[in-house]
Amino acid sequence: MLFLIQVPIVVVFTKFDKLVSRMEERLTSEELKNPEVLDNLCLQKAEAEFKHVCVDPLKKINPKIPYAKVSGEIFRFEVF
Repeated sequence: MLFLIQVPIVVVFTKFDKLVSRMEERLTSEELKNPEVLDNLCLQKAEAEFKHVCVDPLKKINPKIPYAKVSGEIFRFEVF
């Protein structure tokens, strides 16, 4: 007889700060014209990319899996 055991799963995504930096490299010349909003724009683009590449596929597997996003440069730890 096969017994299924529920094993807790927690996913930790590291290097979110690197993703933010990568988004800055991908900005258009038009977006680079406004340095006051540059950091916020990069963060918004990184959040969107993170959701699309990491969170959405994870949620397709199981929408209840908790995950954390960690940045090393400016230490930030977010649990969802």
